Amino acid sequence: MSNQALDVMLNFFLFTAAEFPRNTDTITEADILTYLLASDNNNDHITSILSRYHEVAPFLRPLSVIPHEHRIESRIVSPFRAAIGSYLLGNHAAAIAMCGSVCESFTCLLYHLTVHHATGCLPSKTKADAFERLNQRDRIEVLLLLGRIDDNQRNILIRVIGKRNAYLHTFSNVPADEHGDAMNCIKDTSKALLTIFECQFEKGAVRFRPGVLEFLQQSKASKKA
Repeated sequence: MSNQALDVMLNFFLFTAAEFPRNTDTITEADILTYLLASDNNNDHITSILSRYHEVAPFLRPLSVIPHEHRIESRIVSPFRAAIGSYLLGNHAAAIAMCGSVCESFTCLLYHLTVHHATGCLPSKTKADAFERLNQRDRIEVLLLLGRIDDNQRNILIRVIGKRNAYLHTFSNVPADEHGDAMNCIKDTSKALLTIFECQFEKGAVRFRPGVLEFLQQSKASKKA
């Protein structure tokens, strides 16, 4: 029997497959290897996903360092994770949409942090509602006037939200570079989360902007009250 080389690659989608045979007594190592190898027809698709993962990998840091408080998890962390997943699958419009949603929720969180930093208290529901009723650009301008963000951070937020609106609020315009726009939105969203939160690693610990943890603790206490 002559030796033959086959152009195959590991199909990582199958590692958690529910339909994998359970009767291990009758499964050989060759069976398992064959099962986990992708067919030639799937190689291009998997290679494309892996290639996109390498593109976005440098911008995944916020997922590991941002506090996973319930609202931050549901409004910021999970949507950003969904944006990454959409990009991996080539759904660029969805990635842009989710990045816009992340930045919009982030501006609301920043307002809460700003009020808490200035007063030591959470904003009243009246104040929070008034801020959140503003249009997206006005919210960002308010944060700039309050000194919560600088001009560069303002431009990042406006760029992502503006790109989201351009994709979701029109149908007739054909985007020139969906792939590039999605990649730029992920880059900008990642940068905004890290720089505005001032997340950084220092001597093995994750450090945040002063007041963030105090805000989270008070927010958690107010829910229990």
